[in-house]
Amino acid sequence: MALTSEDKKRLEEEEAYRAKVREEEKYRHELRSKSVLDHPRVSPTNPSRSRLLIRVAKIVGILLFTFFLFGFIVQVTGIDKKLPPLAPEPTSTLTPTETPYPTPCRLNGSIGLNDTQVSITNNGMTDWTQATIDINGSIIVSGYTYSATIPAGQKVTIGMMNFVNSKGERYNPFSNVPRKITVYFGDGSCKLEAENNN
Repeated sequence: MALTSEDKKRLEEEEAYRAKVREEEKYRHELRSKSVLDHPRVSPTNPSRSRLLIRVAKIVGILLFTFFLFGFIVQVTGIDKKLPPLAPEPTSTLTPTETPYPTPCRLNGSIGLNDTQVSITNNGMTDWTQATIDINGSIIVSGYTYSATIPAGQKVTIGMMNFVNSKGERYNPFSNVPRKITVYFGDGSCKLEAENNN
C-alpha cells in the first residue's frame, strides 16, 4: 500500500508530536529525580546566595516575633495605660511665673531684710502653704529655718530670732550675718532666693 503525500505529512506530524511528548516526559522525570539542592537558586555552586537568603529569613522572623511579643506584653500588662502623662495638666490657679511640680520653678515674690527681720512678699495668686524660709542654708545642709504660710498678695515679716538650726539653736542677728535667704516648698524644687552682698 502506497502512502499518499497527505498520509506521509500526517505521520510526520504525529511522530514530531510524540517526540515532543517524550521530551517533556523525560524533562519532568529529571526534575522529579533531582533534589532541592540541585535547584539553580539553592545550588551548592552558589552557596553564598542561599546562606544570605536563610540569614535574611531568620532576621525577619526574629524581628516579627519580637514585635508581636512586645505587643502582647503591652496588651496583657496594660503598661500603656499606666504611663503618666507627658506634661502635668495646667491648673487655673497658677500664673505664668509659678509652675507645677516636678519642673523647677521660681516663686513670684520678693525678700526684704533689715537688721533683725526678714520680710517675704508673695506676689503670686496662690498661698504658699508650709513654706520653709532658710537663712544661710546650702544644698548639703540647711541653715536656720522657719516654716510659715504666706498668703497670696501679702507680705509677712518674721523676726530672725524665730529661726532655728538642726541643733535647736536660735539665729542671733547680732553675731551672724545673713548671707543667703531661701523660701522653698517640700524638696526645694520651687523656690525664691536672695543673697546679701554686704
